Amino acid sequence: MITYFAMNLVSRFPRSTTHNTMMYVTKKLLGKGNELSIHKLKHTHATLLLESNVPMKVIQERLGHKSEAITSDVYSHVTKK
Repeated sequence: MITYFAMNLVSRFPRSTTHNTMMYVTKKLLGKGNELSIHKLKHTHATLLLESNVPMKVIQERLGHKSEAITSDVYSHVTKK
């Protein structure tokens, strides 16, 4: 649900509006102290890609990192794959 909601927002509104709306909605859904952040979503996305055996090069490009080494150093510690 949040993914669908977020994807629709991204295509329609400026980045700051999208971010603020996402923060407001997740705070309401999850409660105070459990807020999501763009960083947490990016980290979760990368972890799920790694767990799904997506090639590191694809993940690196998707995240906008300059090299696979950066992606590997930052995200590979969270998974056994």
